Amino acid sequence: MNKIFEKVSNGLFQDTLKELKTQLKFVGTFGFGITGLYGSAYSLIHHEQIVISRYEIILVLLAILSYFFISIVDDVKKIKYDSIEITNIIINLKVNLVSTINSFLELVGYVFVMIPIVELFRKIILSEGVDSLTVALYVQSVLISLSVFYVKNLINNKLSVKHGKKTN
Repeated sequence: MNKIFEKVSNGLFQDTLKELKTQLKFVGTFGFGITGLYGSAYSLIHHEQIVISRYEIILVLLAILSYFFISIVDDVKKIKYDSIEITNIIINLKVNLVSTINSFLELVGYVFVMIPIVELFRKIILSEGVDSLTVALYVQSVLISLSVFYVKNLINNKLSVKHGKKTN
């Protein structure tokens, strides 16, 4: 019984560590990036003078480094140090650099599409006087919706497995 509990505990602990690693990736990329870019993007859209603080520059650099090092760490884990792998390391560095640039550009695009959405909600909240009760009702509605879709997918998954069909 203790071995079973220990195995379950280790599995849960490992799953928790994986989840934490994923969350740290999101903080390093989206958290730093959005926080660092939002003010400048907002100013650009509203034709205001762009003022970039030292804090924002550091956050953007941290986001870029996060994108780059996340890829590097995954590649380093796969490397066996021999002459063929050295060539692969250089190729992978180039690929990771391009991937970092692409990811950062996606982040910039995300920030620009996020601005009108955030502004729209801000205006609705200010004009409608949305309070915490209203927000709680909206969150409850979204959670019920997610629960319904989850149950639907669970049923579809169980029915597909039962009938020998593989789901996507």
